[in-house]
Amino acid sequence: MPALRIVIADDHPIVRVGIKAFLAEHSIRFTLAGEASSGDELLSLLSATPGVDVVITDFAMDEGRQDGLRLLRRLQQQHPGIRIVVLTMLTNGALLNSIQKAGVDCIVGKRDVHKNLASAIENAVNHRPFLSPDLKALLDAANRLSSSPSADHASRLSPRQAETLRLLRSGLTVSEIAASLNRSKKTISAQKQGAMAKLGLQNDAQLFEYLHSSFER
Repeated sequence: MPALRIVIADDHPIVRVGIKAFLAEHSIRFTLAGEASSGDELLSLLSATPGVDVVITDFAMDEGRQDGLRLLRRLQQQHPGIRIVVLTMLTNGALLNSIQKAGVDCIVGKRDVHKNLASAIENAVNHRPFLSPDLKALLDAANRLSSSPSADHASRLSPRQAETLRLLRSGLTVSEIAASLNRSKKTISAQKQGAMAKLGLQNDAQLFEYLHSSFER
């Protein structure tokens, strides 16, 4: 059986170096077909590289500014025959659910990538789901929490935190929200950060994904 042709995408060079070393250790089964450091670079590379079997991609590239769900949808639309494995540092169950709902079933946590990457690739090629154990435990816990009637957004967020998230979702900036509510920018920023902490969101990219995929208030 010919080696699977793999493209990797991550904006951190050290991560790409690690994955390339992993592929080299399994050269009978996997071969590197190219690497990219951003979503746009990845899409361009795939258009110019025939015969790619699997893309291994970070979920939040460009220092957290890359819209991960949009990238996954573009990959599937433009290259429907290529299987996708997502690497992530996410600790938020709602975002992991969103990745799965976007049609990507193979997700690996970066903390244990070398232990789980081979299984993720093999499962992706065979159209089977795969979650690394740390992410599976996280997602199971999040699903149990979301099924509890007392664990909805209203119970986790204060009214002002929920209001701030609604306005952020509408497209307003922190400064614009402060002006519209006649509050200080510092207060709105604190409400935003407090909401992110309660929801397990680590940066603005994760907040953006959450607001546009899971926040329904």
